[in-house]
Amino acid sequence: MPTITPWGLITPESRENPQGSTAKFDALIQALANSIGKRYSVVGQSSAIVNTTTPTAFDKFVTLAAGDINAQGTLLHVVAHGVHSTTGTPTLTLTSLIDGTSHGARNRTCGTVTNAPWTVDAWYLVRSTGGSGVIALARWHSPLNGATTGIDGACAGGQPVTITKNLAGALELKTLVTWGTASASNTIIQEAMFVEVMPASSVIT
Repeated sequence: MPTITPWGLITPESRENPQGSTAKFDALIQALANSIGKRYSVVGQSSAIVNTTTPTAFDKFVTLAAGDINAQGTLLHVVAHGVHSTTGTPTLTLTSLIDGTSHGARNRTCGTVTNAPWTVDAWYLVRSTGGSGVIALARWHSPLNGATTGIDGACAGGQPVTITKNLAGALELKTLVTWGTASASNTIIQEAMFVEVMPASSVIT
């Protein structure tokens, strides 16, 4: 008699060929994982970006596996946070990068602070897929303690509404830092980064 199990129907034939049951179970687990999505965490502290006005990305970042967001309607949530210290009132720009392309940025003037927190919190929506997939910026917010301008952390004007990327391939997610003044006292560190990939259960076109 067949037996119903959590991973499907096991027949007398599959008992004789247990690899068939294992394959069903593996397929079920993979389907479940795909429906839940993925989460990536970077827990290592980055190197400091200091004494430079050259735009520089943190050396700790997330690389999405090929095809991770290659499904229409997928939500991508990226959060990075850390601390910064300044002297005087330099400008500081934090920019989100998706595989090298800027997609969300904010320039603001800093007050003189020591180990003041910063955050970048970005939401993206996959509108179309494939080699020329389109990602839309749904929300971008970057609070910066000690800022004297741009305190709300809203995305700066002129940023692209959408970008086009090969969503079938791997994608690097980074935060780019640009200091307005080079000083050994102007320094910023990324403490951690978190990325969540959330497939849509229903897509309305």
